[in-house]
Amino acid sequence: MKVKTLLIKTAGAVCAAALLASCQTTKNTAHGAETPAAGKTDTTAQTAAESQTVLEPVPAAPVIPEPTPAEKFLAENADTTLSVTSVPAATVKHKAFSKPYKVSVTKHGAPAADYRLVVSYPVSKDGDIVFYEKQTISTGADGIAVFTPGVPEDSFNTHVTFMPAVSSSDPEVVKLVSDMSVEAPWKVSTDYKYKGGIISVMETDARGSPFSSKLLMDLVGKGFANIGNGDFTREIKTGNQQTVYKAAKNLAGGSVGFLIYGTVKPEGAAVKTADGYAYSLTGEIYVLDMKTGRQLYKTIRTVSVTDAAQWKVLDVAKDALASELAEAVLFGM
Repeated sequence: MKVKTLLIKTAGAVCAAALLASCQTTKNTAHGAETPAAGKTDTTAQTAAESQTVLEPVPAAPVIPEPTPAEKFLAENADTTLSVTSVPAATVKHKAFSKPYKVSVTKHGAPAADYRLVVSYPVSKDGDIVFYEKQTISTGADGIAVFTPGVPEDSFNTHVTFMPAVSSSDPEVVKLVSDMSVEAPWKVSTDYKYKGGIISVMETDARGSPFSSKLLMDLVGKGFANIGNGDFTREIKTGNQQTVYKAAKNLAGGSVGFLIYGTVKPEGAAVKTADGYAYSLTGEIYVLDMKTGRQLYKTIRTVSVTDAAQWKVLDVAKDALASELAEAVLFGM
């Protein structure tokens, strides 16, 4: 009997333990921590896992650098060509050109309408130094830009330049503009050609032969009329311009419109070379208005020539210098 009673007590203890476990489970369930039933997803655990997921950063878009001024110019002027299609003949100082200059602009082989050009043209000078002004023009629907110069107030033997119009002063752009630019002759001869003149050029080479005769012949060949030689060597040696002018005025009076005077000097003796003999001459001349004594023009020109014969090389140099000085006077004074 004692053994049986012990077994009952033990069973009761087991039952009490079971009841305690049951109560604890119920309590936990009430607080929302119940273990999910079989076959169901634990959404709470999944949400927590998702919240801990590390997202990879989205790559930034590549940064495209801003094109340089030169790159912009090249893009805007791709396959663009400028060409001068009409050039007026040479005119005379104080007389308008016979027709305008015309420039054609094509882009990809077709006329470029409304293309802006800058024209750089001569307006004045000091001796052989020329001063320019600029003007902007545009092409029409036919791709042609027209430039009509004003009446020239000076004589010139230079060029007019047509270039793309740009606002940038970037050195690369300036070079690109220069490479695309086109030029045309701008020739304006002196209006003194038919006013008559007197020439006195002192040569200081060892032979002492006169130089004026060669210059005189070249000027006559270029259309000068009523011109002749005079000898003002003594006055030229003084280096005083008014002294030379007064001597010419006393000789010619008011019969001529201009005086050309100056010097021609050798740049050393003839030099033996593989091709013969080389010789250089420098001419410095002044042109004065005979009515007022005002200086119309001044230039210094040097020529270097080579000839097989030593005895001949001086004359070859004098011919070359006379030709260059005559051209300078025609488009200079």
